[in-house]
Amino acid sequence: MTVTTHINGGGATTTLLSCVLLFTGLKFSVCKAQAAAPAVYVLGDSLVDVGNNNHLPLSISKADFPHNGVDFPTGKPTGRFSNGQNAADFLAKKIGLPTSPPYLSLTGGAAPPITGVSFASGGAGILNETGGLLFKQAISLAQQLDYFTMVHDKLVHQLGTSGAQDHLSKSLFAIVIGSNDLFAYFNVGSIVSKQYAPQQYVDRMVSTFKGLLKMLYGLGARKLMVTGVGAIGCCPVQRKANRTGECDAEINYWSTKYNDGLKMMLQGLKLESLGMNYAYFDTYGAMVNLFQNHETYGFTETKEACCGLGNLNADGPCIPLATYCPNRKNHVFWDLYHPTEAVASLFSDLLYDGSQQFMVPMNVEQLLAERLKSKDLEKKETPNSKEKDSGSPTSGDVNSDIIPSASVLKQLAIGVETTKIIKSMKDLMILARDSSVVKEKSGLSLSAMKSFVVGEKEDKFAAEFGRDEKVMSFIRSLMDPEGHLSRRNTRSRLDTTTKISKELHGAPPESFVPELAEAIGSLKTLRKMALFWSRVVVELRRLWCEGKHIPGIPPDEIPNLNSCLLHQQLQVINCCISRKKRRAIATESLDSVLKQAKYNADMSPTSGDILPASPLVYARISSGELVLRLGADKRLENTTLLDTGEPVYTPVMQEWPLLTEDIIKETEEFVLRCSQLLSDMQAFKAANPGCILEDFVRWHSPPDWTDDESKEITDGDISPSRGHLSTRMQKEGNLWRELWETAKPIPAVRQSPLYYEDLSVEGILHGLENISPSGLFEQLFLSLLSSGCAIAEARISSNEFLYKMFKECKDYIVLVCQSKKWVEKSQDICQVYETMAVMALKPDKVMRLMNAQADQEEPNNLWKTASSKNPTTAQSSTMFSKKPPKPIAC
Repeated sequence: MTVTTHINGGGATTTLLSCVLLFTGLKFSVCKAQAAAPAVYVLGDSLVDVGNNNHLPLSISKADFPHNGVDFPTGKPTGRFSNGQNAADFLAKKIGLPTSPPYLSLTGGAAPPITGVSFASGGAGILNETGGLLFKQAISLAQQLDYFTMVHDKLVHQLGTSGAQDHLSKSLFAIVIGSNDLFAYFNVGSIVSKQYAPQQYVDRMVSTFKGLLKMLYGLGARKLMVTGVGAIGCCPVQRKANRTGECDAEINYWSTKYNDGLKMMLQGLKLESLGMNYAYFDTYGAMVNLFQNHETYGFTETKEACCGLGNLNADGPCIPLATYCPNRKNHVFWDLYHPTEAVASLFSDLLYDGSQQFMVPMNVEQLLAERLKSKDLEKKETPNSKEKDSGSPTSGDVNSDIIPSASVLKQLAIGVETTKIIKSMKDLMILARDSSVVKEKSGLSLSAMKSFVVGEKEDKFAAEFGRDEKVMSFIRSLMDPEGHLSRRNTRSRLDTTTKISKELHGAPPESFVPELAEAIGSLKTLRKMALFWSRVVVELRRLWCEGKHIPGIPPDEIPNLNSCLLHQQLQVINCCISRKKRRAIATESLDSVLKQAKYNADMSPTSGDILPASPLVYARISSGELVLRLGADKRLENTTLLDTGEPVYTPVMQEWPLLTEDIIKETEEFVLRCSQLLSDMQAFKAANPGCILEDFVRWHSPPDWTDDESKEITDGDISPSRGHLSTRMQKEGNLWRELWETAKPIPAVRQSPLYYEDLSVEGILHGLENISPSGLFEQLFLSLLSSGCAIAEARISSNEFLYKMFKECKDYIVLVCQSKKWVEKSQDICQVYETMAVMALKPDKVMRLMNAQADQEEPNNLWKTASSKNPTTAQSSTMFSKKPPKPIAC
């Protein structure tokens, strides 16, 4: 069968052969077909930059000079970091499209080419600060998405909303990024390495990348090609640091750790994002395979760059003064960082139609052949739904699989209103008894519930809820720390979700709390709601005891004070799990050092001299004696102690206490900061025997230290750089000096804890067991409300007419919810919310009804806004103050 597809804008017609998916168990095969895409949009770094950096005046990462481009068809440099074409060129050619031009080359506000645009920038990273740290200026991934937003708006103007959506859903989004973030972390003198442990940093990369991909999805992207980070420790610039020319094992290790997190993130994102598909390229595995089998692929040189200066041609970039190899096809690397055109071509072949050895779950050809199933966009009815479609868009029309149902909000609102006098959820279970069976269930103690978890008692919870698949599905997801709680097509943008959550003091959309709110709000009695909550707390305790993170909550993120208290407390639990794991690693490291010291002492000669040992274990103080170095993390490059000349090591430190909004009110921050400073000083002394206060200040607070311009030379050696402390540090009675004199050299893991994770989490769990029902339902209500508003806003923002009406509804909700008496208007809020949901899910039907009403009423009477002269009287001046709005015609 032949399917003909017309692509808007170019007048081109592409014939596609329909493919048949043959499923056998978990395996499938796809018949070969010519994959096609209307456009290729490229985001990333120098590996796919085709000239954007030519237009960045401050960037020192450029390739618009010889010998770059020596093998390009024109023979001239183009801004590509290659001797010829790069992966972006070859991939576009495979698909049958011209190379997407650099965004910054488009001038005059003209419409972008319909075949795609490249936003990639040399030096760019996932994290905003990466480009500035390495190359002074680059277009970060977030900025690239901002540029794409502008292109998106022009496409909507050019093709119309539905035409642009169709165009983007079939286009390929190629994303090649991540290497520069790791280079920035492991760079000599790196600032970020002082702020984050390696695992924290790669987790931050993954979580930031996920947020940006969700934004891209919200803008219409459905087919993503994402590459992992390659074996960047094997680049010439990394090899030259080793005398043997071997790869840098540390940066390669963390490249694989990042790739592991990236793959898991992509799998989860696909489950959360309706209609999204992706192709992941294992760049690391492909590079290792190339190194091991280079001769098979026709390469003879895998270490040295073709173009450059000095050792391995990696002491400098490929500049006009450098020399370059005569045969570029047998070199893996063109310059100190980038592959040759030959490697780019080879990897592009793997990307396009390679096997699952390096492309998972599919290659680009298969990705483009995947069609968005129309049935995925159809309304999903819940099995237990009793609502019937009466022809009104408000009856059974709101798809709760996409936007939370207003009926769930109403149930939570009832919970807020009717439980104000009840002190705890346990009391609610007792008061809500209505039968002997209920008495039996409400009498469940915490120990009985814990016994249930390990299978020692009858599963009374399952007996109560066993027929409600939605409830049991949530519990199963809760019990799996890697489960994905959200299955909605959110189409949300980060700026929208963050703002509405902050305004309503709710929890972030798609996080644990809104999912919990929907599950509890779906229950029809207060007794069931209380029983369900007690089970949730038991499961939270189990996850904590097993050291497993709560799903839907960042694994290592300090409490977000703009969110509700419940979300903050769950963040604390996950943070404490991560911190305990890090402390265990630090303790193991310290024990290893002590064992090595004991071995050295046992093996030392009778004269008492200590055997030569690693500087990571021993340090020589001013008397010449070797002293054990304890609690050291990593060496601080190009920095030595002022008195002894020994290398400075950053210590493993105690982490700052985790403060939620309720704790902050009871805590004196000054006392906390003094305790933290003293702890840091003790850890620094343990890691750097022979250090003085000036050494600590140079590391901990660089602005308080000024180096002298000249350095003394003694016996041909340069002495450690001297300087002076700032004025505030030299004042008599300075707190830093007083604390330094009292600080003892004690590694962080041996100090009195600044923060007790076990006590903190136990206090939180105890508080959750006895939480006020009204307080809990209020947090759940606001979190689900903000989540639903954010999802709806992202879906409707492209419709200018409806969005104007939507904004008035949202402004009303925010205004009412920020008042102290919002609970009294909770039913009004629910009705306005239902209108917003219908507008987002059934915009065509809403438009028809609005047009019909406009024939009978004056349009200006349908929507009345608050007085701009006196915003404080908005509630009285808006039509919402008169009576609750009916869905559609607010």
